[in-house]
Amino acid sequence: MPIYNWLGGGEVSHTTADIYKQKVIEFLELDGFILIQTSSRVAMTPDLIFRKPELEGKTDIYVETKYDDVSLSDRDFLSELGRYFILYMSGTADTFDLYLFVRKCKNLSKWKQIFSANSYDENKCVTFFRTLSQNEDLNKEERQKIEEKDFEDFKRFISDTYIHQMDYDRLLMRIEEKKKGRKDRSYGYDYYLRELPPIKHKQQIIGNFVEIENYSGSLYSYAIEDNVEYKTIYDLVKRFEPILLSGNVFYCLEGIGEGLKNYVNEETRRVSSPKEWIKENPDKLFILQILYKKYILNFGVERGCSHVFDRGDVLYFSHKDYTKDLQHIEGKQVTRLFRDTGSPFVKHEAIEIDVKIYDRRLFAFFSPRVLFSNRDKELITGRNVKRLHQIFSPNKYDNNLTIFGDMKWWFDFLCGKEKTLLETSELFDFVGNVRPPKNSATRNGLALTQRMEEYFDV
Repeated sequence: MPIYNWLGGGEVSHTTADIYKQKVIEFLELDGFILIQTSSRVAMTPDLIFRKPELEGKTDIYVETKYDDVSLSDRDFLSELGRYFILYMSGTADTFDLYLFVRKCKNLSKWKQIFSANSYDENKCVTFFRTLSQNEDLNKEERQKIEEKDFEDFKRFISDTYIHQMDYDRLLMRIEEKKKGRKDRSYGYDYYLRELPPIKHKQQIIGNFVEIENYSGSLYSYAIEDNVEYKTIYDLVKRFEPILLSGNVFYCLEGIGEGLKNYVNEETRRVSSPKEWIKENPDKLFILQILYKKYILNFGVERGCSHVFDRGDVLYFSHKDYTKDLQHIEGKQVTRLFRDTGSPFVKHEAIEIDVKIYDRRLFAFFSPRVLFSNRDKELITGRNVKRLHQIFSPNKYDNNLTIFGDMKWWFDFLCGKEKTLLETSELFDFVGNVRPPKNSATRNGLALTQRMEEYFDV
């Protein structure tokens, strides 16, 4: 149960917590750790899960980053640590070690008394365990679960918890040091390539994006009346409706509604095909980018989807009939009710929509997501969703085939021909000449063959 102090030099106060997390990822990958899971944008969880097969085998490395000054008395930190202890002892999660990267540990000597083998103080650790179980930010059930465990259980958890105190400057320095010493060594996925070369076999690779080739409807534009604020207009429409205000111009993909006519000059109305309009306005492709994204979202809502946009624009189906456990739409299971739990919840299949510009061409991206809602039909967010995402971890239940199936279904549902005015290509694909082993049995067989060939020098 080591504790590392990497502090030194001034802080980089303008660095955001997200950038700090990205640098932690880079630091660990340079040290041979492989990132196998990160939280979705919708889930709003900071979890990172790594593995280091050369040393840790199949043990997961759960990583949390704290771009704060953290004290052992901080209730938020205690709550998070308590929940990880519950997960560690639950038997439902795979074996894991916990790595905490903290910008600064307040009163480091107290941290060492708990987490450092050299400075460990049994009495201090017992007191800390008691404080953890009495934290009122945990609910009654969570406190009870901690109290049911022995102190020896907590010591085992502490022994598998690693504290890295590292400010942003020192993190950058350590990354540069590791890059300089990288020559002739294998890290991350390089380990597998060194141990076992990829299979030379052609395979079709299908992406999660399509090119938007045309919109067969019309692009409308109007001049906005003087002294009209953007907020006044946006308050009258839903966020995903395909309209956009830019400069003093109102753009939309459909005729303007009655409620908005008082805010635009109808005499300035112009109706164009998007292809002709962009020829005249080559520097305004971003307007079509935003309108097309909103069009896809709006089309999904018109077909029965719900929309959430707190971290990305995501479509999902609400669970309408709570007398049934499953809901299917066009042959696909889109929701599932789990009623035999202390807190019943619904698992929702979802899709995140984005439109991007590459080489002055527009591409729509479809990224499968998973959401959860509670008995009040509200989406579960924050800490409460972590446990659910760990239970339904993609590396346990998903594979490329199921992810592709989900993404293909959503693409057909939202952009299928003869359904919308948005004309797209099929999902982009290409043929690769090499591929990794499909499963562990294939990998082990190839490894055995390679070692036999080396042994017999053939």
